[in-house]
Amino acid sequence: TFICFPFLPKHTELGKTVQQTSMWDDLRTIAISRLMLDNITNIKAYWVMLTVPVAQIALGFGANDIDGTIHKETILHDAGASSPTALSEDNIIKIIREAGRIPAACDCNFNILRACAEEGLDRRFLQIKGDIMTKELILQAREKANAGLRLNLQEALALYEDNDLLFLADCARRMKEKKSGRQVFYNVNKHINLTNICTSGCPLCAFQKKEGEPGGFVLEETDIAKILEEAKATRNLGEIHIVSALHPDKPFEYYLNVVKQVRQALPQVDIKAFTPVEIVHFSQMTGKSIKEVLEILQKAGLSSL
Repeated sequence: TFICFPFLPKHTELGKTVQQTSMWDDLRTIAISRLMLDNITNIKAYWVMLTVPVAQIALGFGANDIDGTIHKETILHDAGASSPTALSEDNIIKIIREAGRIPAACDCNFNILRACAEEGLDRRFLQIKGDIMTKELILQAREKANAGLRLNLQEALALYEDNDLLFLADCARRMKEKKSGRQVFYNVNKHINLTNICTSGCPLCAFQKKEGEPGGFVLEETDIAKILEEAKATRNLGEIHIVSALHPDKPFEYYLNVVKQVRQALPQVDIKAFTPVEIVHFSQMTGKSIKEVLEILQKAGLSSL
């Protein structure tokens, strides 16, 4: 899956000099991603960052995955996300149907678990008129996109600057439907954020806290057990999603035991946990290779990153 992350600047260091992307920026990026990355089947329109309305429109611009139901999302809301902190499965199905697509619940490998019938789809189309430039590169890029051929970087940038959103949507939608038909994937998941105390100091992150700073937290075994008890009552739960931080003191065993705890409590769900930055952090703290760290986590129950 390729995920187009718009920048949310609130409470971030980078936000002092960089503005938030616009809906137009986000939709062009998703469409260009579909046209350029023909080796990737799934393009995600992450509703938490995009907002629900923009994510819904993005389903007509090449995206075929809207992410999951989530539950009490906090990281991106610290950066100013204006979307809800959670959506019900019924809400997601409604959003996908209104976009004229077929809701299809999936696991972390996009194996379809439940697909809705086509009846009741809303086939209204977004109509946007854009100016068409006539430069040779633009024409070449448009011809390739229209024919469903892969774009190179120069052609992709040319079409981005050409700014004909409806043309991009049409080409990206047709290419998307070759990959996965009219289905749009989602899952029913629950997020667990283990800690926000972090040594990384990333300038784009509003979630992080320094050790001892007000608002910092660390979840321990009993805290996680309570979250897992709530998760057990979630209808159609298919995934536990764990995102954390680079805590200065917590050893690798802390994170490993969390994976084991989740797997023991919810043996049937996928466990999507940790970012590549965290995996590198685990490798450095243990002296083990990245491959060894991944193998240990996978043996403990990790399904995907």
